[in-house]
Amino acid sequence: MEVQNNYKWGSKFLENLSKDLSKAFPDVKGFSYRNLKFIRQWVNFWDNEKGKQLVSLLFQIPWGHNIVIIQKCKDINEAIFYVENTLKNGISRNVLIHQIESDLYHKQKKAVNNFDNTLPTISEDYKEKELENALIENIKDFLIELGSGFAFVGKQYKLEIENQEFIVLSSKTSFICSN
Repeated sequence: MEVQNNYKWGSKFLENLSKDLSKAFPDVKGFSYRNLKFIRQWVNFWDNEKGKQLVSLLFQIPWGHNIVIIQKCKDINEAIFYVENTLKNGISRNVLIHQIESDLYHKQKKAVNNFDNTLPTISEDYKEKELENALIENIKDFLIELGSGFAFVGKQYKLEIENQEFIVLSSKTSFICSN
């Protein structure tokens, strides 16, 4: 930053730095002019008290996620929400972009719920099948409370072919309701 401050606007500081770093470290990637601009933007965005406390979290999410967050978030609290959400749920960059563009931060902030009090905690090492079974069990209990005439058909169908089990995924979940 100190050397950068000595350069005037339009002096091609980042272009020259990119060339110098690429030449000095030919086996290391990430020194493109474009990436150096992102690094500078990232440093400037997180250069505050809250950001400095989050550095260890920021390094746990992919660089592409970091770029999306600093480019699309309007303030640091929103950015922190998406960093924590990414770490908690392991979301892809495309899902992150969708969540930001659909304004999940403000929607969840406004949503009043009691999920933390009523939903059972799921251990970090849960198996997908265990989670699915628990969800289906809750759906079954809910439908029983509704009374007769409701059915949950499902999204997966088990096939056994030559003593091997295959799961076929349907694109639709079927619910049947009759009088």
